[in-house]
Amino acid sequence: MSNETGFIYGPKSWRLLDIAIFEKKALKKELLSTKYVKTAPKIVIEVDTKANLKNYGDILSYLTEKTEDLLKAGVEKMIWILTDSRKVMVAEQGQTWLLTKWTDVIPVVDDVSIQIEELVNSMTAEEP
Repeated sequence: MSNETGFIYGPKSWRLLDIAIFEKKALKKELLSTKYVKTAPKIVIEVDTKANLKNYGDILSYLTEKTEDLLKAGVEKMIWILTDSRKVMVAEQGQTWLLTKWTDVIPVVDDVSIQIEELVNSMTAEEP
């Protein structure tokens, strides 16, 4: 699912998600609902943020809080694509968080990986 999917992770607590990858079976009952989902996605991919950061001090505090909230709620992997710095942050439950470059290959799920620089270049290349 994409486009700011709403996820309720606790009482009166929710987060909007840019891209959320769910196990199909786990989401089946909520798929056609107009309400925010209560099932934790397996993987969340976020691109930058447009959140109001005045309560956080800086973007790192916001990224850390949102990532920790989602991992505690059952999300297995969180991937942040940061366009200004051309970095990717990957956080997985029980693992050390990584900050890497756009040129690195990032495993997403199973046999699916992404390389942000390659994706950007292929989308912005001029047609012959």
